[in-house]
Amino acid sequence: MALLEVRGLSRQFGGVQALASVSFDVAAGEIVGIMGANGAGKTTLFAVVAGNERPTSGEVRFDGRSLAGLRADEVSRRGIARTYQIVRPFGGLTVLENVCIAALFGARRQPDAAHAERFAREIIVRVGLAGREDDPAAALTLSGQKRLEVAR
Repeated sequence: MALLEVRGLSRQFGGVQALASVSFDVAAGEIVGIMGANGAGKTTLFAVVAGNERPTSGEVRFDGRSLAGLRADEVSRRGIARTYQIVRPFGGLTVLENVCIAALFGARRQPDAAHAERFAREIIVRVGLAGREDDPAAALTLSGQKRLEVAR
C-alpha cells in the first residue's frame, strides 16, 4: 500500500487550470521528484497535498486516510509538511530551539521539553547539522537553513 496517494487532483484559480487530474503514489521510504517548467503547477501541487490549498477535485490520502477538508496544521500533525523556497527559521532562536518547537507541536509531538530536546538532537544529526545546535538559526548558511527547515 502507498503511504501517499494522490488521485485525480485538480485545482483551478478562476479560469486558470493549475492542476489537471494529477495522480501518483509514494511508497514508504521512497523518494520522488516532481519536475516541470515554471508555471507547471509544482508549487500548487505541494500546497494542495500539504493542506495549504483546497483541490477543485480529486483526493489526497496519507497512510490510508483521506486528508479532505483538513487544515494545513492538521495535515502536518498527520505527517505531511512542506518547506518553502524562502526559508523562515526563528532567527533569534538556536538551531536546537527551532527543532524543539517543532518536536513539541508537530506530527511526532513529544510529551514534554526533555523528550522534545532528545528527539530534536536526533533529527539535527540526521539532517547534517550536528555541532550547530547552539548556533543562532540566522547564522546558518542558506543550505544550513534549508536543512533546518527539513528538520523542523
